[in-house]
Amino acid sequence: MDKIFESPYFIIYHDDELNINLIRWTTKILLLNEQDYKEGIINAFKKINETKAEYLIIDNSDAVYPITETLQNWIIENIFPMNKNYKKVAYIYSQDSLTSMNIEEIVNKIKAGQQNMERNLFSNINDAIEWLIS
Repeated sequence: MDKIFESPYFIIYHDDELNINLIRWTTKILLLNEQDYKEGIINAFKKINETKAEYLIIDNSDAVYPITETLQNWIIENIFPMNKNYKKVAYIYSQDSLTSMNIEEIVNKIKAGQQNMERNLFSNINDAIEWLIS
């Protein structure tokens, strides 16, 4: 995968051959207040959508951020429509158990409301890639 963008809070990669975009959140995301967090997510998805790919990996393994229910709902309403062109989206669990639970809640809410896109959670990128391209 080729790095196509980097900020202190996330890094974006793209793989032409596998047709995959990957956004990896860094540990510095914890430094953001909620408004900056929202702006960061919007900017990340705007940037990642500049490339055409059928698959997306959202790597939260280093992310530590308390995602309240209000923030979860904001993400579902404002961010996930931004990645509607992907056939499949894979999420990598955070090493932080609370962040992982929050991400799992978001994915389950999205799955319940949107049946047109496959979404799944994984513990590592290799398993995610294998699922995406299968």
